[in-house]
Amino acid sequence: MFENFIPCTDAVANLWGIADTTIAPALLFYAYIPVVIVSLLLGFYVLRKGSKILLNRLFFWIAISFSAWVIGIIGQWIFVFANSVHLLWQLTAFFEVPVFLLTIYFVYVYLWGPGVTKKLWPFFAAIMAPVIILLPTTLNITSFDLVYCEGVVGPLWTYIYIFEAVAVLWIACAAILFSKQQRHGSGKKMAGLLISIGAMVFLALFFLSNLFGEITQVYSINLYGPIGLVVFLSLVGYSVVKFRVFNMKLFGAQLLVAALLIILGSILFVQHIENVRLILIPSLVLIAILGFILVRSVRREIEQREKLEELTKELSTANDELRKLDEFRRQVLSFASHDLKSPIALMKQWASLIYDGTYKEPEKVKDTVFKIKMTADRAVNMVDNFLDIRKMEEGNMAYNFETANIVEFTRSITKDFEILGKIKDIGVSFESKAAEIPVSIDKNTMRQVLQNLLDNSLKYTESGFIAVSLTEEQKSILIKIQDTGVGMNPEILPTLFEQFHRDPGVAKKIKGTGLGLYISKQIVIAHHGEIWVESDGEGKGSRFFIRLPKA
Repeated sequence: MFENFIPCTDAVANLWGIADTTIAPALLFYAYIPVVIVSLLLGFYVLRKGSKILLNRLFFWIAISFSAWVIGIIGQWIFVFANSVHLLWQLTAFFEVPVFLLTIYFVYVYLWGPGVTKKLWPFFAAIMAPVIILLPTTLNITSFDLVYCEGVVGPLWTYIYIFEAVAVLWIACAAILFSKQQRHGSGKKMAGLLISIGAMVFLALFFLSNLFGEITQVYSINLYGPIGLVVFLSLVGYSVVKFRVFNMKLFGAQLLVAALLIILGSILFVQHIENVRLILIPSLVLIAILGFILVRSVRREIEQREKLEELTKELSTANDELRKLDEFRRQVLSFASHDLKSPIALMKQWASLIYDGTYKEPEKVKDTVFKIKMTADRAVNMVDNFLDIRKMEEGNMAYNFETANIVEFTRSITKDFEILGKIKDIGVSFESKAAEIPVSIDKNTMRQVLQNLLDNSLKYTESGFIAVSLTEEQKSILIKIQDTGVGMNPEILPTLFEQFHRDPGVAKKIKGTGLGLYISKQIVIAHHGEIWVESDGEGKGSRFFIRLPKA
């Protein structure tokens, strides 16, 4: 099968008829294979967690490119046939340069996002083009030494080494620029710097080990190159745990256990027993350090779990108290809604009988009785508000929609407030160009909304007027209630319709519950409408608007 292949003079096949593992440096497999396995496993894991995320894909391809380079280097050391070794020497540049390009790209995408893609591609294409063009020429590998079974690198490698040195400086400059752009102490800044430093160490050791190996012709120096990848992977792993890089959730304990297994498992790739002690000493030191960190990490997680359990108990107790308070609040609302409403309703009924002349009281009594009636109306409305809040919270608010003439409906409610306006010497008016506009409403709740708004205008207006206008729009009607009252600070307008919220500027002067506007908004929303308020400022009056769809 291999009759036409030229064997290397210093190699005798002892593995599958194509490789000689005895001529490789003693620590070749220990230095390379564990790193390749780890980088590939981590690369596939990251890709699996987010195959559509550019950062994840770049990390995966860095792992693939570096692994391809390592496999090529291992082949150069152990392959028996010069033809295969020569081919791998020729392809080394094709595997090596993309490692640097992809790492630069990875750092840039993490620091500034995927938007840098269009800016970097022309540079990368210009850098890679000479490598691809000159790959099969003698400018890449000038000749091949059959005695030592090694290639003699050509001028292309001078270009590659210059680029690799520039790549390290490129990332350093990017890290400095990014650091200046970010806020001091931010997590994004710290993660960006860690990944940049890891990338610089990785590429610098990769570049320097290759360069000095070429200069000294002692290619075993290349075995120190993977140390840079270990640093890079360690800092990336820390960033995953600390800053959720790759949008992944990974616990520190998991990563530390994996590191321990890798350190122990890598000893399996030591070829000669006399090297085991040299390997075990640093391995034991690393295991001791990682074990200490692991124990501390587990202790921290246990303490956090205990704190969470305490907080859970406290929250459970607080929830029980809140449930009791909520039940008490419901009982208070029920009391206000039923036990208070009945006597107030009776007061209103008796005042109405006196006012309409049933008891034939003198005319001079009517004004006083009317005031009693309107005060009772307000008290009933207040109790109704409490009752409505309870119904809304329980989801029992019922609406009986019917088509009504919104013009006449609004006019009649406004007319009820004209008498109250006269008492305060405030003009209350209604205006509508249309005589009839059909709108689907629940009369009881919509009356409550208009009464709430008019009552508010009357309470907060000392002099001037209250003008109610109704305008017909293409698919809706717009009711506007404008007054010359105390007005409002524009800052409170967005929160005015919230539950129990009132303007602090008038809350002490004028009594109220802060429920009327909240209930009004919920009712209008149930009518598929909208309600809002406008004011030019304190002392400049207010304008309330209700928009309802036409029937």
